Amino acid sequence: MIILTFLIIMFGVISGISEGMVMIMPGDKMHSGRTYQLYPVHVMYQQAGIREHKWFRWYHVVDMAAYLLCAVLAIALWTLTPHWLTLTGLAFLLWECREIGYNFSRYNTVLAKSENVYGVGVEITGYGVVIAHGVRCLLSLVFLYGGVR
Repeated sequence: MIILTFLIIMFGVISGISEGMVMIMPGDKMHSGRTYQLYPVHVMYQQAGIREHKWFRWYHVVDMAAYLLCAVLAIALWTLTPHWLTLTGLAFLLWECREIGYNFSRYNTVLAKSENVYGVGVEITGYGVVIAHGVRCLLSLVFLYGGVR
């Protein structure tokens, strides 16, 4: 159980960092700030996406680590077969760790100013972000405790 939890935390943070690197925008803190002209006659400039992330030289290493951790996690889940409450708790823990890795990789902070709630399209800001992180952590602990009992 401890190994499974450790794998979930590592996979969540690493995959969140990878996603944050991909989603980088020119106004984000982790963007290098450089722009490249598309054509000499155009005024438009292209921000080079992931290549302008401050950690770009580590992108492929981070991405491969996420794939390897996913494979190890799949094997661990296949062999250990935890209780469904434990799986639910690990899912909330994975979600929280992905958000932390994403925020750190994109905004250089653990708590972003706003958050788009996972796939719903609802934008929360301010204390709502803190509450969302707290609820995910609390739900994770409650379900993990229920699965271990």
